[in-house]
Amino acid sequence: EMCIRDRPHVVHFNYDAEPDRYDALGVLLDVAPGLPEDEREPALLEAIRDMQQVVGMDHGLASVGVKPSDIPALALKAREDPCLFSNPKACLASDLEASFRAAM
Repeated sequence: EMCIRDRPHVVHFNYDAEPDRYDALGVLLDVAPGLPEDEREPALLEAIRDMQQVVGMDHGLASVGVKPSDIPALALKAREDPCLFSNPKACLASDLEASFRAAM
């Protein structure tokens, strides 16, 4: 559940590392492939937020009980997640904390 609530922030963090990969995701979410480069990321983020709203997960992490004081521990746990190794961009605990804070 946290993954979907945090998704726009994760995509924003990683977009510049693999824009083609995220543009392909945009096509799947019906983001117009003919958009100028500088409009693709914002359009993708909007499509993700729309999807979150459709599935009822458009509220931040605070809506599921996450407190700001939980964020450092969440970031440390996220650093241990094997999925992080396939992240397109190197990610420090401070990057994860910033992402979680943005998703509050």
